[in-house]
Amino acid sequence: MARAPWVLVGGLGFIGEHLAYRLLRLGLEAVILTRRGSIKRRRRLARRLEKAGVQLVSSQRDFIGEEDIENLSPAVIYHLAGKASGSWKVQWEAHAGLAERVVRAATRVGARIVYVSSIAVASDAAKAPPGEVVTEYDVPPGPQAAFETIHAETKAAGERVVSSSSGKWVIARPGLVYGPGEAHGEVKLLRTAAKLRVAPVSRRVPIVHVADVADILSMAGYGGFDGKVLHLVSEYTLGDLAGELCGGRCLRASIDRLLSLGRLAPRSSKLRLAWSLVRRKYRYRTRVFHTYPWRLGPV
Repeated sequence: MARAPWVLVGGLGFIGEHLAYRLLRLGLEAVILTRRGSIKRRRRLARRLEKAGVQLVSSQRDFIGEEDIENLSPAVIYHLAGKASGSWKVQWEAHAGLAERVVRAATRVGARIVYVSSIAVASDAAKAPPGEVVTEYDVPPGPQAAFETIHAETKAAGERVVSSSSGKWVIARPGLVYGPGEAHGEVKLLRTAAKLRVAPVSRRVPIVHVADVADILSMAGYGGFDGKVLHLVSEYTLGDLAGELCGGRCLRASIDRLLSLGRLAPRSSKLRLAWSLVRRKYRYRTRVFHTYPWRLGPV
């Protein structure tokens, strides 16, 4: 009997690549399902994945439909699609609209859903005093919650869609992800600054190594955390990474004033998202993984 694949919906990206490799090492069949045209736009990444043994499947349309997912008969569905910026319509489709189709498909085929959200949801929904430690709470924030950014608002909507399903689900909220290969623009900026002997310093921005994200997401696929909301954050911060990339030889430069401009930026922008993460000086922690051996250090 053929093995049921573990399908990464919208997984042709940084986290998706590392998760796919992790699943292959576990002896699982990893399939990345993406929108029409995405493989052509990311040919180099697609070639690496296929060479490693990952199956790539493209929808015949500009969106991923329920039947695209169902046709693969998955055992586990990872919702990895994400937009850090863009219009409400674009972010809603990536975070909530697609989640609705994933839930309907998962219900029909009996698959587990692992929804990759964002720590920004917690930063906006916590409503705790400045400087407090923010850990996981049992359910996603309700529709009455007010959010600083479209990103957090639509990610929270996706969380509600998934958690209200009748099947098995896990919600994971990574901090800023860094590691080998592709990286977020913020991390690339730190590397560039390090070459110029400058270490941008800010309030606490939680970061997590992509290998840890892939490891925990793979565990979630096996059902170890069903019905839980997980914070994937380490004790490492963006400021720590900046300092280590410089090896202690850089001029430390505060960028708090620059980030404070985020309060004036559009809700759809990355600058507003960055400001939402640092404005309350929260320290993000996890109750579930407090003993997990996080990878701490630059790559």
